Parts: sequence; structure tokens; C-alpha cells
Amino acid sequence: MHLRDNPLFETTKADYGFGLEQIAESGRTAGLGSVLRTLTGVATPISPGVYAVHKDPEPLYALGLEDLGLGVEALAEDGNWEPLSTSMLSNARMMALSDAGTYSVPVGLTQVGPARPGEAFELIVTGVPGDHVSFASMFGMSNDWFFATRPEGIELFDALGAPHRGDVSSAIALYDVGTELDQEIGIGADTGPQQTGPNTGRRSDQAGARGLADHPRSSRELAPARHARADVTRFTGAECRAPRYRSGMQPVFDESECQLEPVATQQIIEHVRSRWKLEKCVLCAGQEFAIHAQVTLRFENDPITLMGDGPQRPCAAILCSSCGYVLLLDLATIGLVFGDDEELGDATVTSGPFR
Repeated sequence: MHLRDNPLFETTKADYGFGLEQIAESGRTAGLGSVLRTLTGVATPISPGVYAVHKDPEPLYALGLEDLGLGVEALAEDGNWEPLSTSMLSNARMMALSDAGTYSVPVGLTQVGPARPGEAFELIVTGVPGDHVSFASMFGMSNDWFFATRPEGIELFDALGAPHRGDVSSAIALYDVGTELDQEIGIGADTGPQQTGPNTGRRSDQAGARGLADHPRSSRELAPARHARADVTRFTGAECRAPRYRSGMQPVFDESECQLEPVATQQIIEHVRSRWKLEKCVLCAGQEFAIHAQVTLRFENDPITLMGDGPQRPCAAILCSSCGYVLLLDLATIGLVFGDDEELGDATVTSGPFR
């Protein structure tokens, strides 16, 4: 039994590679039988959904807890993504979401609607190292099931700050939100395609959302990989550059061992925070820096002179606590000078990364 035409072959077209050739040539059925068993099961549409970019886990749902009224129930029961979308967008700052939105039009189509077997949704997110993306869509043939990323979400970047790519389907699972009594998939009177209206099923006494790995239906039949696949297919060049400065993502500066005056130290930190664009160490991606005592930078006109009497510039040393990478900040340029004015001479810094 099948829903789509031509499940085994199509005239004038090449063999699908499922194993029909082995049957026709030698009567061997094992290959095609194995493929068909893999493809057999509930074919379900996947509703439009909601995504969020975050650092803390469980932005959309929490295992073992009842629906928080953010809109997951409406999504899982009726495929209505709008209440959850509204909640994510209106609470983005409180929930520390750096990005949130919806996906509602399958790739290649022009109308809002579910993705049916063979179709897909595509979403584009913006994030920085340390961010995760989570999303959720209704398992259309159910009472209140939904596909979603696992509680921690999908990590966007690896430990070195490079964007992840490829198949991330293992980070998706099938969940029961626990608000409506489960019926036979696709057949029960209150399942998605059969219900007479939204929110019409009998209430469930289930205590909160749960994964469906141990559901009475076989885990093989309900395995998310049988119904949904997620791939990171591309990333933009902007995602490969050092992330731009944003409030709330500043590095941590340790001043405990700094020998400068506390007032001057705070002025240096405030100046660096107002100009900082790196967010992380350019060498090791560390986020903790220490400000140390004044360093004197001496300029010599003679390239072979190692120790001379050329003009000096006072600098603050900003040291990465992880790898030792050092940045020098010219204190004269920012108006914080320590030492006699005569020591500065008329030296000026005309190039280089630490101006």
C-alpha cells in the first residue's frame, strides 16, 4: 500500500536502486525488502514552525514540565505556530535570544503550508560562537506530537569557532507535549487531519512533555530519522569573520594584578570596552583578559639599534589569560599618561594594530 505513485519503478526512467534490479535478474528479494521496510510507516506532513537562537537550553519547551503557555500546545496539537512565535519575539530580551522567527513556506513553493513527504523548510539564522539554534514543528498526523531539536539545541559553531555543517538529524527528536490524549496516528478522531476544530481532543493526564523513544509504538517506526532530516547546507562569509561587538557580549577583564592606579585602570577598561570589536582573542578565541602594569614602548630611528635613547610611549598590556597573546594600548593616545612629558618626545604611531 502506498500514497504516492510509482513506489517501485517508473516506465522510461532508470531503476531507483532500491533492489528491483536484483529481483528482475536473479529473483533476490532481500535488497528491495530491506529498503521498503525502511520506508514503511506513517507518512506525516510537518507543520510550519518556530526557531530561536540561544545560549541557555530549553527555550521552546522543557522535558517533564507542563506547557508554560508560550504556544507549544497550539503548535503540537493544531500546527498553529503563531502563538509560540509571538512569545519568542516578545520575550526575546528576557530569554536572552539573539534571534528568533518562523519558517512557513516549503522550499520551492510560494504559499504558507506544511512540508509534505519529499519537501523541506529552510531557515537562515544569525549567531556567534557559543550560540545554539532550536526549532519545533508539529508531527501532523498526531494529537499533540512535535519534532524539535533536543533541549540544548544544535550548536552553530565548533570549539575553534568554525561553523558546523552537514547532517545534524541526530540532534532532532520526536516529543509528546502531553496535553491531549494520544490516539491512533492519522486515524484517531482528534488527530491533526481528522479533528473538527482546534483544541478539540480529550485532555491527557501526562505529566509534562516527554520524548517518544519509549512510546508503545516501536521506536523504529517513530524514529525521527524516518520522518525528518536536518542539514546545515551553507553559511555566509560573514559568519566566518570575528563576530562584531554587541552589548552583553563583552570580554572579561581581570584587574586584580594590575599595578596602575585603580582610577586609571577603570578608565582603560572603559576605553577598551567602548572600542572593543573582537569579543574573543584572535589567537585562541578566549574571552578572559588581564590588564597589567604600564609597559614602555621605545621607538628607534636606527633599525639596528636595540637599546637607545629614542622617544618612549607608555602602554598598557592587555594579556589573554588563555594563550598569552598581548595587545598594547598607547596610553598617551587615549589621554592617560604616566611619567614625565619629556619622556614622550614627539614620537607618533602612524601604523600598526595597536594605535
